[in-house]
Amino acid sequence: MLDFLFKSMAAIAAVCVLAACAGTPKPPPQLADNVRSALGPIGIITVGPSVGGSLDAPVGVERQAAIGVLEGAAIGAPSDFVAGGLLGLPCGPGAIICTPVGALGGGILGLVGGGTYAGIRKANQAVPESTAAELHTALVQAISNRDLQVDLRNTRFRGMRATQPWLPISVHA
Repeated sequence: MLDFLFKSMAAIAAVCVLAACAGTPKPPPQLADNVRSALGPIGIITVGPSVGGSLDAPVGVERQAAIGVLEGAAIGAPSDFVAGGLLGLPCGPGAIICTPVGALGGGILGLVGGGTYAGIRKANQAVPESTAAELHTALVQAISNRDLQVDLRNTRFRGMRATQPWLPISVHA
C-alpha cells in the first residue's frame, strides 16, 4: 500500500512539473495609446557583425581520419574486450583460459575494426582544407559586399507593408 502511495505521489508531481513547464509565457501588454503617442516613433539601431565567415564543419581529411581512428578505437576496444570475455565463459572448466584469450582477441578486434571504421567515416565526412579555404573566401566576399543594416531595414519595411498595407512606407531596394 505504501509503495502505491509513493508511486501515485511521484506521478502527480511529474504531471504538475510537466504542466507548469508546458505553458507559454504571456506577451507583455501593449502600452496605452497616450503613452505610445507621447513616445513618438521609435527607431532600432543595428550594428553589423564584423566581416568574416566561418565554416562549421570538420576540416582536414587527414586530421579527421586520425580523430576518427582514436574515437573508434576508444569505443571498439573496451566493448569488444568485454564481449570477448563473455564469449569465453561458456567454455566450461577451461573458462580460466578461454575468458582472457577471448577478451584479448575481442579487444584487438575492436581496436582495429572500430578504429578503421570510424577513421574512414570521419574522413569521408570531412571537408578538404583547400575547399574550406575557398568556402571561407566566398563567405567573406558575400558578407563584405552587402550592407546588412539596409537589408535589415528593407526586410522589416517589406514585412510591415505586407501586414499593414495602408502605411505610407517606401522601400528602396
